[in-house]
Amino acid sequence: MLTVLKIEKAIRAGKNVAWSDPAPRGAGRLVFRLRGGAAVWLFKYFFAGKKRLLRIGSYESMSLADARAACEPFRAFLDAGLDPTAEVERERREKAEQARRRAALGSVAQLFELYIKDMQARGKSSWPEVERALLTGKDPAADALGRETPAKDVSASMLRTVLAEVHKASPSMAFHLRAYLHGAFQYGVVRANDYTTGQADLEFGLEHNPVAAIPVDRASRNTGQ
Repeated sequence: MLTVLKIEKAIRAGKNVAWSDPAPRGAGRLVFRLRGGAAVWLFKYFFAGKKRLLRIGSYESMSLADARAACEPFRAFLDAGLDPTAEVERERREKAEQARRRAALGSVAQLFELYIKDMQARGKSSWPEVERALLTGKDPAADALGRETPAKDVSASMLRTVLAEVHKASPSMAFHLRAYLHGAFQYGVVRANDYTTGQADLEFGLEHNPVAAIPVDRASRNTGQ
């Protein structure tokens, strides 16, 4: 059985070793391998009649207890008749694809820009005021939320913080800013689900409007502050 004392002694001696923990037949084994000064954890198993080694991690970054725990999902794959190496690679590809899709999602600034263009196209005379509040004025909402922040990542709590800061200076301004933000995010939600316009060239991944969770402060609508 592997022990920390045994492993540390081999490392100090600079030996090349390959030791494993005992395990039931067919369950796969945790292997500690020291070769040329490089100490790594491996999962040794048989699949389709062939011996296979799956790298778990380095000894420096993973304890013996963590390495043993890391073997359990691999054993579950074996129990299900699946190749652990193939499953690990599949999961890696899925995570990479999710990261790629996430990176491709539109930002807060892009959402606001498209919303302003939509207002202009619809002949909304208030678009300059909305543009200043969201994008171009002093301390616009885009800066407070982070211009490059994916619009999908904007939460109600983030918006509440922004609106609370504005409310301190001007409750009326905060009232109107909430309306502008609600309009922008609602535009993003509807844009993604409008079956009449075809596939959008830029996606935001918005499934709901985060501003909807923030109550309307109607008392501040016309305070003039």
